[in-house]
Amino acid sequence: MTPAETAAYLEEYPGPAALVFGNERTGLDDEEIDLCNMASHIPVDENFPSLNLSHAVQIYAYELFKVLRIKTSPDCPDGEPVKGQWVPLDQEAAEGLVREIMDNLRILGFYKKIGREEQERFFRDIFSRASLTEREGRYFSSIIARAVRLATKK
Repeated sequence: MTPAETAAYLEEYPGPAALVFGNERTGLDDEEIDLCNMASHIPVDENFPSLNLSHAVQIYAYELFKVLRIKTSPDCPDGEPVKGQWVPLDQEAAEGLVREIMDNLRILGFYKKIGREEQERFFRDIFSRASLTEREGRYFSSIIARAVRLATKK
């Protein structure tokens, strides 16, 4: 079975299941496969027959996500987050967060010379890679704002 076929099978026959991954070069050995109820593999090019383990796990995780996200939230239209689900900052909120931080750093005297644009880019890149939630973004901003208030009291 391929990853997509495995996910479809698990959707049709729900119950406890585990995915077991072998080593990157050789996969599972015969004794390990004998302990499993079924086997699945990722079709690969015979010129490059192995995958990085993290990539293999991600392929299966994605196929399972496609099948299981609908099952776990039948009341939500596709793409809408379930209450309590992790939702990253959207682009507009991330830009607002960067502006707030830059304005607070300016108050502290960070930008008497050049450097603001470079640090804006830095924060934008970091926030997009970190995939902050709105709550995390507000918390981060409040830390910077508090530091500014403490620094300007003196």
